[in-house]
Amino acid sequence: REEASAAGHTPGEWQIEIEATCAHTGLNVQRCKKCSQIISREEIPSPVHTPGDWELVREADCENGGLSIKKCSVCLNEIERSETPEKGHNPGEWVVEAEPSCISYGLNVQRCLTCNKIVDNSIILKTSHTPGEWVIETEPTCTQVGITVQNCSVCNAEMNRGEIPTLAHQADEWIIETQATCNSMGIKKQQCLKCSTYFNIQTIPKLNHSYGEWTIISEPTSTQTGEKSCVCVVCSAVVRQVISPTGFEPANGLQIDFKNDIIYGLDAGCTSLDSYSNLLTDSYSWSYTNTDGRLGTGSTAVLTRGNAYSEYTIVIFGDVNGDGWYDGTDSIIVSCLANGLLSKDDVSPAFYTAADCNHDGVIDSFDVALLEQAGILLADVDQSKSSDELATDAAYIEYLDLIDQSPETELEEDETPKTEDKIETPETEEFSIIEFFIELIKKFIEFILSYIPVPLK
Repeated sequence: REEASAAGHTPGEWQIEIEATCAHTGLNVQRCKKCSQIISREEIPSPVHTPGDWELVREADCENGGLSIKKCSVCLNEIERSETPEKGHNPGEWVVEAEPSCISYGLNVQRCLTCNKIVDNSIILKTSHTPGEWVIETEPTCTQVGITVQNCSVCNAEMNRGEIPTLAHQADEWIIETQATCNSMGIKKQQCLKCSTYFNIQTIPKLNHSYGEWTIISEPTSTQTGEKSCVCVVCSAVVRQVISPTGFEPANGLQIDFKNDIIYGLDAGCTSLDSYSNLLTDSYSWSYTNTDGRLGTGSTAVLTRGNAYSEYTIVIFGDVNGDGWYDGTDSIIVSCLANGLLSKDDVSPAFYTAADCNHDGVIDSFDVALLEQAGILLADVDQSKSSDELATDAAYIEYLDLIDQSPETELEEDETPKTEDKIETPETEEFSIIEFFIELIKKFIEFILSYIPVPLK
């Protein structure tokens, strides 16, 4: 109780200034009757709350506890509370929340069966890329490789990259940049029709010298060397060659062509050079190759002395099959040469030389006729005389008259040949000539069928 000084005041009755409630105390006051001033105060105690029923404020769940309160039924203020613990989660099955791909991870989750919240999770690794088709990114050319790529068919990420080989050049014609000569190689190159680059450059081998005929600078003797030379008709290069001493003296018409290392002047059917050469000493000896006993065109005579030797090719004029004889059989081959069925390039130099039976430098019908006459023993082929010597030889002139094929002079009317101009030919001789030509035809057929060997170059 609080009292003011009562001096001068006239206390009145006590009055409730503030009612006491469950929530707060009340207040009694005493006022002066004269001035109404509060002269005394007295606290009124709060009455006891009147409990109401429990009220559920929050249910307990998986993560939060529950809460219940009790209020005063008078003042409605909370006068008591009760809490319950959380229930905890109830995990369910693992479920794929997010499928993995080649660019992102997947997610497995475990949810609470009560609140459906995620209570646990695990990562699912990324999947492998799914290869798509190979695609050409850059086309290849003659000079650059192409590029091909393979992307993932899901995310289009590049998985693989490869090269496409360069294309083959499309070759143009060879272009001669530098001509080859006898002394230097040439250069040729090919240009690609697509990219215009020169992709193939090659050297052209040097040309072979094209030498002319040998020229005898000095002829050898039996003991002294000689020398011959020839000149390239393209570059004028000169080749000189020493001619070995012969080691013998020619005899009985033996002739030597030092330009071509050819021996001629032998009689048909000879078997050695012993009677045609006088050897300087006994240390020299002859040996022969390409012969079946008789020396013929194409046979080789080798003069040996110790480790040194000289080699010569034998030519018997008229003998073009190499058997050592000249006869009608040889005329077949000479006829082929005369008529162009065989050329100089088809036979060796020795055989071509032997075909010029009359030494006039030309292979023609006269050479054929001479061999035909030789085949029936009406003529002989000279082996040693030159063409100039043959032109003044009486026997040769008589032979030419014999085989002359020019037309006869027409006889005047009523003119008869003189008796001495008629040549009587016995029937037996005429028959033998016919037999010869039959035999000649047979041999020609045998030549065609069995190819009578003609030594080629």
